[in-house]
Amino acid sequence: MNNEELQQELNLQFPSEIAGIKRPTEPVESKHDFFLKMPQLISKDPVLYNKMNLLFSILLSNDNALKQNIDTILGKLDNDYAQLDSPEFSGIPTVPTPEEQDNSNKITNTEWVQAWVKAFISKLSTNLEVETQEDGHFSCSALGITGLMAQNGYICLGKLFGNLILQWGNTLNLTINASVQQLIFPIKINAVIGAVATIQRGDIPDIVICPYLTSFSQNSMGVTIDYETGKSFTPGTDITNIVWFVLCV
Repeated sequence: MNNEELQQELNLQFPSEIAGIKRPTEPVESKHDFFLKMPQLISKDPVLYNKMNLLFSILLSNDNALKQNIDTILGKLDNDYAQLDSPEFSGIPTVPTPEEQDNSNKITNTEWVQAWVKAFISKLSTNLEVETQEDGHFSCSALGITGLMAQNGYICLGKLFGNLILQWGNTLNLTINASVQQLIFPIKINAVIGAVATIQRGDIPDIVICPYLTSFSQNSMGVTIDYETGKSFTPGTDITNIVWFVLCV
């Protein structure tokens, strides 16, 4: 018996009026939205097996519909909702935005991250004031950076960058010969990580000259300005400039 046939049987077995007593039009009150409503009984309703069977049929049918609804809901929970344990999200899930200074295990979102980054940059830029002096020295206390902007200068990067120091210079008027000459560091160092030097000027026509770094100390590094042998050149009769860079600590 389908729903329509069951409804017709209800109307037949439970007429709207019996012996002058009218049946309430409202069905039996229920908190559930059943597809078939249970009619209210009145005092003149005879207790017949067919009526009782019909009522039981409605109950069973509604119970089956309720089960189907529950199964449908559970299916949606499995397919459309994440598990509480190790959930996997898709689409564009959202969460409440924590307070800026929140230091708990709450989930953050992009709004909170952008606000935090903007606040961090703002505070950082406020503290990144560079103090300069007339002699070329400068410092940024927030980062622990100091330096000297000059022909022979340096930048100390501080603890934030492993105390690395970059030094440079343009040492003038070095004699072209095979002797070791010193390139003086602007500041004292502990150890050299890497160094490079090149000729800035002073090439002699038809003579190849090249600087070779020979030794390092806390205050300087040695350089030999070699020249091409077999040419008509007297060592020590010309000079050159050396441009150099040193990475050290």
